[in-house]
Amino acid sequence: MIDKQILGQYSAALTSTNQKVKTFEFLGCQVNRHELTADVKIRQFRDTITTAARDPRSLGIIVQNPIPDRDLAIGLEEIPPRLDIDGINKTNIFKASATSEAISRLVLNFTQSGDRVAVVGSMGFVGKGVVQLLKRQNIESIELDTILSQRS
Repeated sequence: MIDKQILGQYSAALTSTNQKVKTFEFLGCQVNRHELTADVKIRQFRDTITTAARDPRSLGIIVQNPIPDRDLAIGLEEIPPRLDIDGINKTNIFKASATSEAISRLVLNFTQSGDRVAVVGSMGFVGKGVVQLLKRQNIESIELDTILSQRS
């Protein structure tokens, strides 16, 4: 039986992926979507990324989380920083993911230095980026998932 939390993460990932594809296509970009199965091997994962990275038409690469196997994260090194739209690679030149950046920019329109903002999901990929970017603007984050997980 599949863990409900994992199932929820994959469901959210599918929704996120579909939205990204829809947005990029609306902007006139050709999207080459590669869906890999949960039992994908490291070599296939790396080959998919490497092929996209070497294609001169590639303007960006997004790897949707959650990645089913931690060993696959090694393949993320194959994403050149200039193509790493979501900031998933540790060598990324961006401060945070594009989604984190967008959320923090929205928040900054309604806050000022010294304000406090609740960030639900601050332990996740996007939430960590939001907390980091807000901190740079002297906006304090109340990390609700940390508080909730301590109660459990």
